[in-house]
Amino acid sequence: MDRAETVTVFNDLCIMAPAALADAPVTWQVLDDHQVVGTYTAAGQSVTARLVFNDDHELVDFISEDRLRASTDGKIFVAQRWSTPVGEYRDVDGRRIATGGEGRWHAPAPEGEFTYLEFLIDDITYNIGSRPRAGAAR
Repeated sequence: MDRAETVTVFNDLCIMAPAALADAPVTWQVLDDHQVVGTYTAAGQSVTARLVFNDDHELVDFISEDRLRASTDGKIFVAQRWSTPVGEYRDVDGRRIATGGEGRWHAPAPEGEFTYLEFLIDDITYNIGSRPRAGAAR
């Protein structure tokens, strides 16, 4: 599960907190004008994903072969292609953010590709923990 969760953390950084990637333990390889491959290393795990961008430089897909999925009997975990296409962006408090997308497994036949998660962000609050409390010493 450590490997699977490392993919999830990398994905969350890319979609939810892209500014944090500047200081994250990621190495990048540019494939072309719309794609890069990132390798993220944390807690002894290294995972790789291909990030796809549109002409406006917005992330439109995150694709990794390193995510693990439980077998149907739940006894083992197997690597399976996993992606999170992002289809909606909007300005929220002066920031352009991804506000909609989905999580997809790319299973072999006969199951095939399927969406198991849809997300929609309708509000966001930043730096909650870093704000001084009322009456707190500075």
